[in-house]
Amino acid sequence: MSQPNPLTTRQIMSKDNLTATSMLNSKPNSVCYLEGTCQTAWSLAQQFAIVRISPSTPPGRPPSPFSIRIKPISPTTYRPIKGDVTTKSVRARTVAATYARFYLETEEFGDPKRKGRYYWMALGAFASKTVACSLEHRAVKAAAKLGIDAVADGLGKGNFWLFQDIAPIHWLHSYDYSAYFHCASTRGEKLYEVMESQLTQLPWAEQALPRLQHLKLSSYAQKGMLLVREIEKLQPGSDTYREKQLAHLLAIANHEQRVVLQKLIYTDPDFTVWLQRQRALQQTADTLLEPSTTKPPQYVDETSQALALLTKTILPPLELVFAAACETKDPKLKSEVPKDTILENENSRMRWIGLAAKQFHGLMETQAEYMDQQLRSIASWHNPEMTTFELVLRQHDPWCMR
Repeated sequence: MSQPNPLTTRQIMSKDNLTATSMLNSKPNSVCYLEGTCQTAWSLAQQFAIVRISPSTPPGRPPSPFSIRIKPISPTTYRPIKGDVTTKSVRARTVAATYARFYLETEEFGDPKRKGRYYWMALGAFASKTVACSLEHRAVKAAAKLGIDAVADGLGKGNFWLFQDIAPIHWLHSYDYSAYFHCASTRGEKLYEVMESQLTQLPWAEQALPRLQHLKLSSYAQKGMLLVREIEKLQPGSDTYREKQLAHLLAIANHEQRVVLQKLIYTDPDFTVWLQRQRALQQTADTLLEPSTTKPPQYVDETSQALALLTKTILPPLELVFAAACETKDPKLKSEVPKDTILENENSRMRWIGLAAKQFHGLMETQAEYMDQQLRSIASWHNPEMTTFELVLRQHDPWCMR
């Protein structure tokens, strides 16, 4: 094999940190180049999101002891799969960790001096953790074992594709905000051929990509990222800074809920039926447990009350807990879905999201140390061994997965 020139990736955006040299590859007389275009930028950004939730061993096969003792020179990244309920919950925790890392500015190309600009990511970390907790709930796991997979499938699909949508946007903005804004209008266009092939083969892609317009930027997302630039210019902690943070959070939340999750899971008949059944059971249980104003205590049906309590125990809670743990007894640290909320109804759900966002916003000011501690705990759930670019170069190819 002849020795090729060093693998050099041309300067894609305004930074020159993509230039690197790799070891020899297996292709004679081969040199790999990436042209500095928006297609390149979005392909690299999308690769970050795909690689982050891809297993490094084949699904169902644990790594060998040898590979643990001796780190392979050219690690292989395997394409994500739908997986069982456990796979989905593990992935949701990785997503939560990545969101927390973005907020804390410990993710690739993060800038600790700008911590606080990606405000939605902090709330997103708690939300993705909540998805993981729901997937780990005994009722969801039991249903999955019985072949009733609508809940786990819906939660897994929404979590997966929201990450594929939102993480690349923030990754590219962190790498080079000028490149992000220059390329914003091209988000949703086809990626490089190899990456486009990978994207279209991801789990649920046949449903997700058409519904999400191939991940095109919505007006909500564009507004949210413009607000990031405004936040960066303000004094952290000032009233204006906090106002812009909340405005950014709500803009991205509208994108998350209205553009991604509403189209992808809340219009799914199977998922909606499950929500309706859970709501009916919750309402029946709540009615039975409410103190009676018409019957004396001796006429209270204790059996019905016991069944109602059992029902509330069995069903996964509809709440957002602002902690790394799945549950908390402190009502100030969680936002419960109001009883009149119809989750599959976009506007009804957004009323609760707005309340949860404002509660979160308050805690980020009054309980700042606690919230930071919880986010750091969530961030610790995933520690990548190498950056996206290091992985590409170690695999001697512009795009790592085959």
